[in-house]
Amino acid sequence: MDLQRILNTPKPLSSVAPRRLVLQLPVDSRCLCVAAILLAASFLIASANVVRAPDTDPPWVVSHYPANGMTDVHLTAPIYVNFSESMNLLSVNVGISPSVVLTPSWDMSGQSVFLDHAIEYTPYTWYTVTVTGNDLAGNPLDGNHDGTGGDPLIWMFRTGCGLCILSTDPKDGEENVGLNRPIIVTFSEVMNTATITVSIIPSVVIFSMIWTNGDTVLTMFHALFEMCTAYGVSIMYPGLNPGPVPNPWQFTTTGCAPVITGIAPPQVGAALDAPISVDFSTTMNNATVSWTLNRTLTLAPSWNADNTTLNLTHSVKFLPCTDYGFSITGKDMFGQVLDNGTFPMPYDFRTSCTFPTVLQTSPHRSEPDVALDAPINVTFSEPMDNKSVEESFSYNDEHPTFFNVTDGVASWNLDNTTFTFIPNAPYRKGITYSVHVNATAHGLGNNPLDGNGNGVADGRPADDYVWQFTAAQVSDNVPPTVESVSPAPNAMEVPKNTAITVTFSEAMNRPSVQDGIQVSDGRVAYGFTWPNNKTVNFNLIPILLPGTAYTITIANTVEDLVGNHMTYLYAWTFTTEFWRGDVHGRVVDDADDAPISNATVTLDGTQTLTDGDGNFTFTNVKQGPYLLNVMKEGYDSKSEWRNVTNGTGQSLGTIRLHKTQPAQSNAALIAVVGIIIFVVIVLLLLFLLSRRRRKVQPTKFEEWKGEVAEVERPDSGQ
Repeated sequence: MDLQRILNTPKPLSSVAPRRLVLQLPVDSRCLCVAAILLAASFLIASANVVRAPDTDPPWVVSHYPANGMTDVHLTAPIYVNFSESMNLLSVNVGISPSVVLTPSWDMSGQSVFLDHAIEYTPYTWYTVTVTGNDLAGNPLDGNHDGTGGDPLIWMFRTGCGLCILSTDPKDGEENVGLNRPIIVTFSEVMNTATITVSIIPSVVIFSMIWTNGDTVLTMFHALFEMCTAYGVSIMYPGLNPGPVPNPWQFTTTGCAPVITGIAPPQVGAALDAPISVDFSTTMNNATVSWTLNRTLTLAPSWNADNTTLNLTHSVKFLPCTDYGFSITGKDMFGQVLDNGTFPMPYDFRTSCTFPTVLQTSPHRSEPDVALDAPINVTFSEPMDNKSVEESFSYNDEHPTFFNVTDGVASWNLDNTTFTFIPNAPYRKGITYSVHVNATAHGLGNNPLDGNGNGVADGRPADDYVWQFTAAQVSDNVPPTVESVSPAPNAMEVPKNTAITVTFSEAMNRPSVQDGIQVSDGRVAYGFTWPNNKTVNFNLIPILLPGTAYTITIANTVEDLVGNHMTYLYAWTFTTEFWRGDVHGRVVDDADDAPISNATVTLDGTQTLTDGDGNFTFTNVKQGPYLLNVMKEGYDSKSEWRNVTNGTGQSLGTIRLHKTQPAQSNAALIAVVGIIIFVVIVLLLLFLLSRRRRKVQPTKFEEWKGEVAEVERPDSGQ
């Protein structure tokens, strides 16, 4: 009978009696089933008898929760650990610090453990989890997964705070808080604004409490805080947990006297290039801040953005092994005077002690063929005390003949690190010279020379710095000549204090040149300087006279570096400028010697007026003859020759003017002329009238012509 057909045949439930279902199979099918069962049993028996290799691989943690470094973990979150293989459950230990009671539960494979806890974690707290254990083969846990077991797995997480304060403004410990600055508190969850309680000590009136950002941010406006006062604020609320900021917290208001909170450099071992830095407790009025240093050093100030830190830098380094004293004063923005706090004032510090060394020389050590007039240069690692170096310096030839700083010209660069010596006399051809800078040389901080560079210096001969060079073998038979001079030959108006310059055709033996200069009137050349070995500058004493011709002669005894003499005397002449200076005089009335003021005085085209005492002065007048003109209204003008000679404060003498006789005025002259003209006219009229009366008597006919004749005219009608 077919099994599938039997199972699929529907029958009414009411007609089926409860009975066991007997499954009848054909004989062939039963045989097949028995064979399959026997085959499976054989396979299992064979599998059980297979010999496996021992397990030596350590287990490791594939994943865990919370993850390492995770924050804001929920206070009820479980711990979950997933291993790489089945573990010996009794050997596994999961510890947590701070301590929390954990209840483990394992999955069927023994690879994953779930740890729950009935008591919540502490809010906003870091927890450390440590896991140890062995697998079923006894291999210890490989916590760092480096292939070697025996180390635990350790990780950390931080819980969230639930309901807590996330931030406050002002912050805890903040200083210089403004007197009207509001208090702002940010919460992690929406708050019931009716149940919060705020406490401020010392008490201050809160004007309003404003909630924003969905009732998670509280802003409190208040009456003015007191100046320089520490305030404590506390928030009370049901279920409020500790959070990332303290509750209660404190802050201090502004208005406290400013205090120095930090000074650098340190008081011992200050670096030579270290700036001086001062930190203040509050914003400073930098216009009132001043400082002093007990040694001359230029300090360049700079401030940070809120004027609470001052930095003073210096381009010139501090001296080594040297004590410095620094003082600072000032006021804050409220005019309160700076308090030095815990720092002494002046603030004393000592720089680090270093020992100067020789960095390089010129000529360098064992240098051959050195020019006969080459300078000697020594460069040190730090600024040096010039006098100590110059006193310790010497050089000698093979004889030996010793020379020191007096046998040439010494000079230094601006930062006193390079010493230059120019010998007066040239080196001898082909001779080797030794140069010495003794250990008595020291830096500006009195720190002695470390001549051998071993880092230790005590002024002993072991620290002398010595080197040699060899002068060149020079073949030169050409005599030197004078190439140029200043003042130029036949120059006029040369200043009396002019410097004389002579340039030769080649480098010269300096002493021979200085000894070979002569001046015509016996004046002496002095103050020799050599810009180079071809050019010499010097002055003459006593000072030259004005308007005088001088002749300077270079003797033929002068020689070049190898001893070649000039073959001729070189002489040239120049004339100094004429005297110039102030001259003065006086103008008076020749009748009574009374001074005449406001008189116009002219000298060589330059005019001036006399003062109330009749005096006048002309400045920068060159010596020589001048025509002096003096004019004054009411006086006769006067012109006289005056000679201005050498000397200062020259007087042109007293000029006497004579009063001019008074002349008639123009109005009177016009009146006289008018009267004369009037008289002339009257006389002319009288003359003409008299001539008319002397005329001849008229004739009768002429008399008759004067009468009127009447003629009767006849009537026109008749």
